[in-house]
Amino acid sequence: LLISEDTIKSNTTISDNLEGKVLYSTIQRVQDIKLQAIIGTELYRGLQERIVNNTLTDADKYLLDVFIQPFLLESIIADLYFESAGQLHNAGLIQPNDQHYYQVDRDNRLTLQEQHLNYADQYKKLMQQYLSENQKLYPELEGTDLDYLYPEQLYSAADCPIWLGGVVGKK
Repeated sequence: LLISEDTIKSNTTISDNLEGKVLYSTIQRVQDIKLQAIIGTELYRGLQERIVNNTLTDADKYLLDVFIQPFLLESIIADLYFESAGQLHNAGLIQPNDQHYYQVDRDNRLTLQEQHLNYADQYKKLMQQYLSENQKLYPELEGTDLDYLYPEQLYSAADCPIWLGGVVGKK
């Protein structure tokens, strides 16, 4: 993993009591699906390998600390608003109810999720700009066409719920 459970719990509003298996699966999914789509499979696997082998470069550490981990924090929180709202059992989806806490309703969860997704999008943009400007620091990116990292392509019809028609980027 590119971020630890402890890092997430100490830097977010996530309860220390949240089960590790719920958090672990969310971390893994966000890394595999969202982060890998941003930085590319080769860099993603390269970072994982260098973490395991304890051979991270200063550039790797900077990328992880300044861009990847903040992106992961916000994305993981956004996913957890609904992931932690219920548990799947033999009887179906069960919503835990503790007498000392009140469940946040769906509309408020959506509002909070949207806020964290907006933060994650901003970290995504910063990460893409950084990688675009510092491609030579990462061997996995050398010779790679980084058109997908340029800021003008960050918010296309694929990312935005509002599409006004026409070709993205054309005036």
